[in-house]
Amino acid sequence: MYAIMIVEDEELIRQGLTSLVDYEQFGMTVINQAKNGREAWEKFQEQPADILLTDINMPQMNGLDLAHLVKEQSPSCHIIFLTGYDDFEFARKAIKLGADDYLLKPFSKDDIEEMLAKVKGKLDQERKKAQVEDLVSHGYSTDLEEAIHARLADSQLTLKDLAYQLGFSPSYLSVLIKKKLGLPFQDYLIQERMKKAQLLLLTTDLKIYEIADQVGFEDMNYFSQRFKQVVGVTPRQYKKRRARMKRYPLLIQLVLYFFLFILLLFGLIGSLYYQTSSGTIRQLTERTTRNSIDQSSQFITSYLKKLKQTTTVLSKEQAVRQFAQDKSANQETVQHLMRTMIETDPDLVSAVLVTKDGRLVATDSKISMQTSSDMMNESWYQEAIKERAMPVLTPARKESLTSEKEKWVVSITQEVVDQTGQNLGVVRLDIGYDSLQAYLDHLQLGKQGFSFIINQKHEFVYHPKKAVYSSSQEMQAMQPILL
Repeated sequence: MYAIMIVEDEELIRQGLTSLVDYEQFGMTVINQAKNGREAWEKFQEQPADILLTDINMPQMNGLDLAHLVKEQSPSCHIIFLTGYDDFEFARKAIKLGADDYLLKPFSKDDIEEMLAKVKGKLDQERKKAQVEDLVSHGYSTDLEEAIHARLADSQLTLKDLAYQLGFSPSYLSVLIKKKLGLPFQDYLIQERMKKAQLLLLTTDLKIYEIADQVGFEDMNYFSQRFKQVVGVTPRQYKKRRARMKRYPLLIQLVLYFFLFILLLFGLIGSLYYQTSSGTIRQLTERTTRNSIDQSSQFITSYLKKLKQTTTVLSKEQAVRQFAQDKSANQETVQHLMRTMIETDPDLVSAVLVTKDGRLVATDSKISMQTSSDMMNESWYQEAIKERAMPVLTPARKESLTSEKEKWVVSITQEVVDQTGQNLGVVRLDIGYDSLQAYLDHLQLGKQGFSFIINQKHEFVYHPKKAVYSSSQEMQAMQPILL
């Protein structure tokens, strides 16, 4: 069970959070409650929690100071803030502190349960990762040695190929080999191949080119060169020592032959092990990939909802509404708010406000958009107004954001309305295209696999080939996926 602490100075809200939600269905239990940050911190030190659900604006110690202390003691603790629309500056700082999410008051039971489900997904993933790392730490050293020894004769063996066989990413396997075997992959591979070559030179009548082939070298001259670099003499010079073996005592010869037998047996066991376990490894890899895809999807959806909440806060700011209603209003306050919002999220590259009468305020003066005196005639503006429940990502495009270079971005939009619900304008956030790619980089999809994102309109939002956005031929080839 995951432990939750609830911190809220309003008693009715605190009781509601405690009693209205069935936490057990998420594998969670409320272990503590507190009415201010100071009381919560004292209880947290005695009994840490996996999840901290806390208000921001509280007496004695606010939620931000509490979160800072909690993160110092328990970096793995997941923090969800509760905030009102008038706490925009607090919400900005909360995001910067590394909050998992925040709920805007007033919130519903469904909002809380949706948030808990996402946090549970993160906790489950972290727990599974910790279990895997523990297994790797205690059990993979011998398995790695067996996997490499079983393929010493394979001249095509590479780190990438071995990683694919074992179900790891090449970068992770590289770190694992260095940690467990004490050498980088290539150094360890050469070391073991030379050990086997020395043994074969001393205990068999094989030709040098035959030994080279058995230790993964197609070119005998290159094998001789590497052998001399490692051992200090050429294979031919080393082989002459075999003649002196006849003068060695019988016991020494028996020991050497026994060592050869053990080495060959070790290689045979390793080969059989990976033949019998390949199906299990493949199933584990497929299951891990599916879980990673689900997790990435949940993360991106959660991130979009957080952006939706952020733009909602911005769209309800008095300065934004006043500028949208009054043509003579100063735009500097609006620009400051939008720049502050951009600073809280490194994935955001720009923000734009377009009023109903076609006035434009942007965080970057180089941004331009198609505007008119009546924006209701613009199709993109009408679509932005329709999508109120969840922002829709646009297909990627180039945006001239600096004088030095163009950047690829995708956008989400949010309508700005007055107190009666009448349209005043639209806020647009531009997200860095590379940020979406970063969320998918950890997926292990094999040699031929790739990932992509499409929106509700069946348009490509992210694709590893940017040509799909400009090439009709590429787009035509992708039509079966979109349909």
